[in-house]
Amino acid sequence: MIRRSRSARLACLLWLAAAIVPQSNAQSVSHAEANLQQGRVDAALAEAAQVLELNPKDAAAHFLVCRARYHLEQWQAAVDACRSAIAIAPQQGDFHLWLGRAVGEQAERAILLTAYQLGKQVRTEFETAAALSPKDEATLSDLGEFYVDAPRILGGGLDKARGIATRLGDIDPGQSHWLQAEIAGERKDYDLAERELKIAVETSKNPAQAWMNLASFYRGRKKLDEMENAVKLGAAADTQSTSTLVDGANSLLRADRNTAFAIELLQRYLAGGHLSEDAPAFVIHVKLAQALEKQGDAAGAAKGRAAAHALARDYAEPAAHSH
Repeated sequence: MIRRSRSARLACLLWLAAAIVPQSNAQSVSHAEANLQQGRVDAALAEAAQVLELNPKDAAAHFLVCRARYHLEQWQAAVDACRSAIAIAPQQGDFHLWLGRAVGEQAERAILLTAYQLGKQVRTEFETAAALSPKDEATLSDLGEFYVDAPRILGGGLDKARGIATRLGDIDPGQSHWLQAEIAGERKDYDLAERELKIAVETSKNPAQAWMNLASFYRGRKKLDEMENAVKLGAAADTQSTSTLVDGANSLLRADRNTAFAIELLQRYLAGGHLSEDAPAFVIHVKLAQALEKQGDAAGAAKGRAAAHALARDYAEPAAHSH
């Protein structure tokens, strides 16, 4: 029998650990990602913490923490986690995109001078994300919307937004027309904006979402009959009960219109089997609870809040219709 020295056995164990741990970490992050998509944010954060305890340089785990904290509306924690991910993997465009989103939330709540400084950071992160991921629809959409909304002093501008709309045309014509509608709305050309949104419905890869975008536009223009009709058409087009239904419900709830149908849409989403972090389940349970409470269903509201708490203990309930 060959006997190995203690040091040789230790070296062998260390080699095996080095080979196994990265694979284990990847599996753990993948499982945490699945939990995040299902809205189980506490479980996702716990798994990410375990990964980072074993390997503090796991960029994917830091990025997951960033997004989870973002959905919990813990903006500084989200910023810190995304910065940690970028420090490890600076060439990942989605890391910069989410950092820009988190900083943008901070900017919306900051005093004027701080908001200006944060706004410049948002532009930098979005532009970096677009340079690293030049064909990513979400990245281009966020950057285009920033250019529409931001003043020139922060690097905004409608000419820049039109350039992004052109780039989006090669990826999803419907999304390009959505951005062109945003540009028209900023110029107060609401007839053109409506036409662009209707073209988006006809050309989009996701017509259900395009209908909900049109509904949101009608809500802003106080055309509530048209808004409700667009929501119904969008809901009919969404055969898989995705987060698009939540957008429709939001329009109805914000307009204080057909709350019963808004509740139906939220329930369809939660039961439909296509949960995603686009509309975190714990957020939707709270939104549903608020709508049920408004309808006088105290028991249903309590059940919804309990479901949200089971998924995200630290989520602070926002005021009704604040999202």
